[in-house]
Amino acid sequence: MAHVNHLKGQNVNLLLDLLGNGVLMPVAASTSCEFQVQGQSEDTQAKDDPGNGEWAAPSFTYYDWTAGNESYVVNVALLAQLLDKVVNGDAKVPVQFQTPGRYANQCCYKGTAIITSFEITGAVDEKATVKISLDGASPLEPGSFVTIQPAAEIQEKISGKALMVAIKRNNAWETILCSTSHTLSVSVETEDVRDKDMNDKAVHKAVKSRSVSISSESFVPAEDSAALADTGVDFMMNAVKTGMLCHVALGYYPGSIGHAVDENENAKHSWGTPDTVLIEGDFRCTSLTPASGENQEDSKMSAEFSSVGMPTVVSPNAGE
Repeated sequence: MAHVNHLKGQNVNLLLDLLGNGVLMPVAASTSCEFQVQGQSEDTQAKDDPGNGEWAAPSFTYYDWTAGNESYVVNVALLAQLLDKVVNGDAKVPVQFQTPGRYANQCCYKGTAIITSFEITGAVDEKATVKISLDGASPLEPGSFVTIQPAAEIQEKISGKALMVAIKRNNAWETILCSTSHTLSVSVETEDVRDKDMNDKAVHKAVKSRSVSISSESFVPAEDSAALADTGVDFMMNAVKTGMLCHVALGYYPGSIGHAVDENENAKHSWGTPDTVLIEGDFRCTSLTPASGENQEDSKMSAEFSSVGMPTVVSPNAGE
């Protein structure tokens, strides 16, 4: 038998209609995607079934589906657009999964999905990344294959350093000293809303609840100085012990690239106000490791903040 060529992963794509204008497009600078359909069943074994009722007898009930995508961040306005959709909007987005060539006729499906998990990670010395998980919220239908045009040139990826967590203190934004990594996570819980008037063999879901968490990892300064303590260990310990409400933001600091925070003589070991505040709101520190203790390694502090109420997302403009 002649050798059969394998389908390359870069030709497998997940397309989203983020603007709601009927145009399906892949997320810019995507690195991977996934799509899975699950058949749900009910075990209907009975005492008088063959085998003395000892054998499972799964009966098909309905199918549901999930999808996911990972990508680099190449456009802050697009990032804000995604946040706006999942935080301020209905978190629903038209989705199409497709493969090219002859297989496209067998594997091109579309439907509406709910973004159930949205995670932005910005680590020093790495490019910022976005990870999206989606739950199917409607039945799948055959899609129409969309030809994807490769970018004319390599897209500039945003540095993870430029995405930082800041806390507002005394009406001024203070970034966390010696930070190494920040992560923003939006979680959306869904519920099954299928009723007898719907297609009972397919999935139907709606948004039930949402939450946002922000985590930070940073080195612990050895100096004992009040000038370094604005968002340091003392502040974090007080925040987690008292349940203090903190006004927290994830901001974009492009001016930090290639520079040190103390280059400005007036700087207080903080990058100050971000060029763009992507999301901000009231949070409580719900978890804190004030200092790690690994032998021969610099100690690190890690903190996690959980949203209190609905945060604010900057008004997106992907054209900028």
